[in-house]
Amino acid sequence: MIYVRKRDDNCLYMKIMIVNIQYPGEAFFVNCCLNTQICSMASETWYTARITGIFDETENTKRFYFRVPGLPVFHFKPGQFVTFDLPIHEKKNRRWRSYSIASAPNGSNEFELVISSNPQGLGTNYLWKKTQVGSSVTFKGPAGVFTLPEKLDIDICFVATGTG
Repeated sequence: MIYVRKRDDNCLYMKIMIVNIQYPGEAFFVNCCLNTQICSMASETWYTARITGIFDETENTKRFYFRVPGLPVFHFKPGQFVTFDLPIHEKKNRRWRSYSIASAPNGSNEFELVISSNPQGLGTNYLWKKTQVGSSVTFKGPAGVFTLPEKLDIDICFVATGTG
């Protein structure tokens, strides 16, 4: 079951019910913010991250490693994302691109993104063709509430395609 409702004037969120197949009467909910541009749950602080590694995963997918020198620890939960402000347009809201964090939290100031190429995408073209190890990017986050509850007493299996 997917339930969408308005959280406040700036944010829509989706509640997804996940059912335990072995015990159909058991279920839990995962929340997901749908408006990444103006979500009231998103961090408004902008940071600078330095690219520390770029690796080809497939012909059209790269793994980017980032370090946030201004923070001793970059706190995030699995399922959250960051929003980059990339120099791809004059208008601020047309420069913002959101990407799901691909790494697990490890108590450091580093995170990974796995990004698939989109030939028409201004953001992916910039990251793929204009950045290299040592490049800096401006970002805010983490944001998003598509996360699991702190306590989870059942096994679950997610099925997904693509990245992000």
